[in-house]
Amino acid sequence: MSATAPRADEAAAPGDADTSAPEAAPGLDLEHVLLDLPGGPMLLEFTPAHAELAGEIAALWSHVSLPLDASGAGPAPDPHRLSAPEDPGAGVKGEVVTPGDGASYAVSGYITREVISALIGEKLLLHSGAVRIPGHGVVLLIGPSGAGKSTASTHLGRMGEYLTDELTILDPQSLRVTGFPKPVSRIQRDLDGAPKRDLGLASQGLRPIRESEPPSHVLLLNRRQEGEGTSGVRRLPLHEAVLQMVAQSSSVWTLPDGLETMARLLTSVGGAVEITYADADEIPGLLDALPARIEEEWETVAGIGADADASGLVRCLPFAGALVTDEATVLLRTGTVLTLQGLSDIVWEIVRAEGPLPLERLEEETVAMIGPHPESSALIAAALAELVQQGAVEQDAVQQTAVQQTAVQEDAAETIPAESAPAEDSPADQGSAPSS
Repeated sequence: MSATAPRADEAAAPGDADTSAPEAAPGLDLEHVLLDLPGGPMLLEFTPAHAELAGEIAALWSHVSLPLDASGAGPAPDPHRLSAPEDPGAGVKGEVVTPGDGASYAVSGYITREVISALIGEKLLLHSGAVRIPGHGVVLLIGPSGAGKSTASTHLGRMGEYLTDELTILDPQSLRVTGFPKPVSRIQRDLDGAPKRDLGLASQGLRPIRESEPPSHVLLLNRRQEGEGTSGVRRLPLHEAVLQMVAQSSSVWTLPDGLETMARLLTSVGGAVEITYADADEIPGLLDALPARIEEEWETVAGIGADADASGLVRCLPFAGALVTDEATVLLRTGTVLTLQGLSDIVWEIVRAEGPLPLERLEEETVAMIGPHPESSALIAAALAELVQQGAVEQDAVQQTAVQQTAVQEDAAETIPAESAPAEDSPADQGSAPSS
């Protein structure tokens, strides 16, 4: 199956369907590659300077390529042009890619970003590898860049089947995984300062699949340096795992019930496992020694928008949703996620449930929940100040200043030594007439 279109100067045979590629711009002799990807087919268009790159991409992505002249396939999608810096753009969407080593990796990055853009708000998207292994089921490998996802996905994928090394796509209802079996991206460790490059799946001994059942394990990769610490595994509390997963997701706040989807996923696998390792060949053994499942009670809270008018009151700032556990609340806002614990968690929940409300009422509700305390005003003021700093709540500026002054005064009173405090009948407490 060829994924490269006929050259623009070759005439099509009579009766051929005109679905291969759009007409070339004057002066450009273009090559095309059509890929069957999650979110819909993508037509890549390569300018003459990238003729060699077009062949490389066609080979690397051959397992998801489509014939350009497929009858009944309908009109070709709009092209994504991959241009060299000196090529004319001709007003076509796409990417400028510098020819040479690492160009295929740059193209894969562009493809991945476009797939993410097509699926945001519809699927749960995780910066994660995914493999299916006999005896273990589907295993997600989540972590930031440098955590070793590609290496781990390759190592484990050879034991079974390969779904992706970078982008895991989950259905928010069924939690089934849609594969994004892109070429494996690896650093050329034998070349100092060399960029990442893509490697074909067949060359790495990987068998790609396009979909699978829901995950059986969620592994949060913690790659250690040789000689630093020890390898091991531990189950994470739900709020800790969600915090890490949101950081490795793509716009989860745009997905309806995104936090609930994450919590259902983690509950279904018995909790995420942090796996600390130095080399990928340690992971199979660690996977065989996972801790017992943990179960936690949790609930989600729907997000809120901005209050129209709440001047003089303490109020929640808009948020997309919240996950409440016995240990903490994970608060999801557009572009960020917060963890609220202790008194801050209690104060935020009161403001969310009862607010907007005056500070005096907030103090009354908080004391009613946690019980009386001789320093309740200062403690609540400190928790409120922390929530304001985090961007979880908003407080009237004048009121906030008064609260801060109260907290400072009470803190200062605690630190004044008893012997330095003025006596009740000292001159400091007596008025004196100004001298004439």
